[in-house]
Amino acid sequence: MSSFDRENIITYCKYCGAIIFVDRSKRLSVCPKCNEPFVVEEAHTDFYYNCRHADLSDSNLYCAITPKYIINDGVLTKCVGDGNCIIPYGTKEIGFRAFEDCNALSIYLPDTVTTIGDEAFNGWYGQFYGNLRLPKTLISIGKKAFENNSFHSFDFPPFLKTIDDQAFKDCYNLTSIDLPYGLNKLGDAAFLQCYKLKHVYIPGTVKTIYYTFASCHELSEVVLDEGIEYIGSYTFNHCKSLESITIPYSVKRIGRQAFRWCESIRKVTIKNPSLIIDECDQFFGWDRVEEIDAPSQWIQNNRNLFRKTRPKFPWFR
Repeated sequence: MSSFDRENIITYCKYCGAIIFVDRSKRLSVCPKCNEPFVVEEAHTDFYYNCRHADLSDSNLYCAITPKYIINDGVLTKCVGDGNCIIPYGTKEIGFRAFEDCNALSIYLPDTVTTIGDEAFNGWYGQFYGNLRLPKTLISIGKKAFENNSFHSFDFPPFLKTIDDQAFKDCYNLTSIDLPYGLNKLGDAAFLQCYKLKHVYIPGTVKTIYYTFASCHELSEVVLDEGIEYIGSYTFNHCKSLESITIPYSVKRIGRQAFRWCESIRKVTIKNPSLIIDECDQFFGWDRVEEIDAPSQWIQNNRNLFRKTRPKFPWFR
């Protein structure tokens, strides 16, 4: 289905606010979201009326011409043009590089989309410097789906299960992320080089992270929930603004150089006395750390580390 198919027109459901496409030849239709019947021409008029009178901050309504797009079997495969893009209700998936040639200023994704495919917004030339509302129904975000985009933040929906490798790599305006509890996979380098990212919350349902936030230079606050088991190599490498970190009891191992070149770290809290750190002498750059709160067993097991770097801790003799 194409948005420029003359046999279909865009309509607005006054009962639930859904934006849908219907056959122009029909006099009556039924909203697929709320199952309320409506008069097609009236709903078509309502759409343009609401566009003209909408507050542009309203995330449910967008004014301007919708770009050209193609939807096949519920999968958006291509969107091109400029203006404001309204994807109709019923769309289930955003396909591979669907927005590659799109210059849309803003995008509305309906609460029927469950999958944003690999590189879906990669190559999108739009310059929307705001928040993208992700659908409440979203379950999976593919590899490099939003790589090199200009969004400031994302509202991650509660049922999201997968964020694949490099999904938000080089999102240079992204400032804050709170990942939902229930997220199972946080892919390798998912937020690599998000230079302005300042705050991160990672739920305990994510078991492994690897290279995830490397070179996020302004990252100053990291909250790691109990449940995380492995912090892989280079995960926070070159996070130059990070001042403190608490490693939950559930973390069993930390990979090589996971916190290397974190130049501002002054306090480290370690809760698991059996925590293993690969290449421990390169962990933080211990000469800058001023306070370590850790079980005595862990301190005793890692005394060689402290001898090498000679930190001035009152309990070290």
